Amino acid sequence: MDIEFCEVSKLTRTVVRNCAKDLAGVKEAARKKNCSAIKSTCLGRLEYHCVINPWGNLTVEVCAPATNISKGYCTEYNEGGGKIQEHYNRRCSACNKKYVSTDAYKYPECYPRQKADVPELLLSGIPRPQILEKSKERFPHVNGDNGLKAYACVERKSFLILLYAVFLLASFCSA
Repeated sequence: MDIEFCEVSKLTRTVVRNCAKDLAGVKEAARKKNCSAIKSTCLGRLEYHCVINPWGNLTVEVCAPATNISKGYCTEYNEGGGKIQEHYNRRCSACNKKYVSTDAYKYPECYPRQKADVPELLLSGIPRPQILEKSKERFPHVNGDNGLKAYACVERKSFLILLYAVFLLASFCSA
């Protein structure tokens, strides 16, 4: 197993339309995400990131340990790997030296150009504090990350059922 893998980071991932473009905006977004309040056994403390996904078509906010990003590359969140890393298919001409992943906002060329076409369904992620509260409501007998995992599992299943219903409705309407 990869020692940088951070399971809890997967539960904090939220698709967002835009990332902050300056330090003040990043600090405000980090305050809202409140990564320091999340208990973790990950290698390194959880820090706020707003970076691209592995396909480079969406921006995501996530709490994950910071890492050094190699010169010439953008930063991505790899959900399968549960970690922040270099995006080897997205080169960055302004990234002329190694940098810390939490400084990714300094390199606007790394982010997708068009944000208006992000489906609202993807933007309907529940913010972390609400997830914690809802996990306590729905699973009062389960504590900590296990309750959070249980809630996340139920929410993913609900999303998949909704997606399947939309697919069936679209198929029915086109017939």
